[in-house]
Amino acid sequence: MYPKGDEGGYVSVATKDQHWKERNVPISKWTSKVNLNTNCYVSINTFYKPERRIRSVRHLNAFFVDIDYYNVGISKEDVFHAIDFFINTDRIVEPTFVIDSGRGLYVIWKIEDVPGIYKQTKSLYQHIQQYIYELFKDVGADPSAKDIARVLRVPNSLHIQANRRVKVIYFNPEAIYTMSMFQQFVDPFEIYRNKDYKKIKNKTISNSERKRNIKYLFNIYTLYKARASDIETLCELRNYDLKGMRNNILFVYHYFMLHIHRNEQVALYKTLNLNDRFIDPLPEKSVKSYVQSSVRAYYEHLEDKTKGYNYKNDTLIELYKITPEEQKHLKTIISQREKYDRNNKRRRQNRRNKAGLTPRQAKKQETINKVKALHEQGLKQVEIAQELGLSSGRISQLLKEI
Repeated sequence: MYPKGDEGGYVSVATKDQHWKERNVPISKWTSKVNLNTNCYVSINTFYKPERRIRSVRHLNAFFVDIDYYNVGISKEDVFHAIDFFINTDRIVEPTFVIDSGRGLYVIWKIEDVPGIYKQTKSLYQHIQQYIYELFKDVGADPSAKDIARVLRVPNSLHIQANRRVKVIYFNPEAIYTMSMFQQFVDPFEIYRNKDYKKIKNKTISNSERKRNIKYLFNIYTLYKARASDIETLCELRNYDLKGMRNNILFVYHYFMLHIHRNEQVALYKTLNLNDRFIDPLPEKSVKSYVQSSVRAYYEHLEDKTKGYNYKNDTLIELYKITPEEQKHLKTIISQREKYDRNNKRRRQNRRNKAGLTPRQAKKQETINKVKALHEQGLKQVEIAQELGLSSGRISQLLKEI
């Protein structure tokens, strides 16, 4: 966690039994000062003199979030699901550590140490910490545990109240990043604050409402992901000859990309990439100008779900003149007729076993196999009928089939 060979840096080590005891020790000696049999804490960042103050920060070593998921009524598995979701949607990168703190979780991203003496660097660090908190707020992120001088529990120390050891449950030694790389995640939020869009007001929400918000986030991501994929497929089916509808396709695609990635730079990059595949692409300047209203609608939708562009399938089908044959290759932009046909096909397939037989056909085949086996053993038709509880006439029919 800490810079190697840094003889001038200090780490804060604290214990809390009946009273809070804290001391600042050189980096090379901190492990000898911990007490693993009680509540024990250590600072994530280091200091250039023996005091745990923001003004004294020497090196910034990691970003982190303290998640008390039990406070919002969700499980540890829900948090892991959220982490995977945020990674897959380019909102955050894979963590270096996930630590079970005894009751909650610490998620930590190690960075190449950055000098913390500069005001601008500290400001950027705090801004990124705020972004990470906002990202994990719905799964229980602690709003008071994001400052530069924060201490977290030491792995293998004892959480007295929970009577559990603090454990490292995930560690990826390759997941070490630069501070500048994290800056990409906060740019859209800077734009959001600087534009004339309304800010989303802070409000207290219940645990049940929080769960609905998380579920909505996952569902809406899946929907936009499928629709964006359908637009890509439609362009491919038409050999990227989209004259007459290029502007609108890029506009809608960009709007979907904003919802998927929540990053204006990524959304624009993806949209320009699709435009480049057109037989007759639009000028880049025109694309950037055209999608600005998409950005505005996206932020309006974040504030009020009834605003923005809530496209219906029928609207997109009519807009792009999507034929029934083209719909067969799409995932979600389909008509009711195509939806019914797929459901009926799925039900027919579900009725069949691995051999492609319906339950009735499978039962008949099972009877035929039994009749054949008994016949090969030398039993007569009457004896086979008695053994299987069938009529002699039915046994005669099956033997003819065999």
